[in-house]
Amino acid sequence: MKHYTREELDQYRHKDMSFILRLICRAHLSICSQCRQKLSKLHDDDTLLRRLKDSLNMLNIESNSLTYQKIDTTIHELTNKESSV
Repeated sequence: MKHYTREELDQYRHKDMSFILRLICRAHLSICSQCRQKLSKLHDDDTLLRRLKDSLNMLNIESNSLTYQKIDTTIHELTNKESSV
């Protein structure tokens, strides 16, 4: 069974596939738990990013590229630690 890549699933969920390819993908997702889990992970990633952006907006940080670089570096370090566990 051919499994979909994260990129393909991202195209599916953003409707960047043709109608026929979306139907085929939907049929595959109905029987493939592995691809459904990948799709769910993409949704979870979106939720996390949205929450991070909301949190940053609540902090009212001035537009300062150095501050954003520090925050970006911290987030990347945290995600790298989490993925290596």
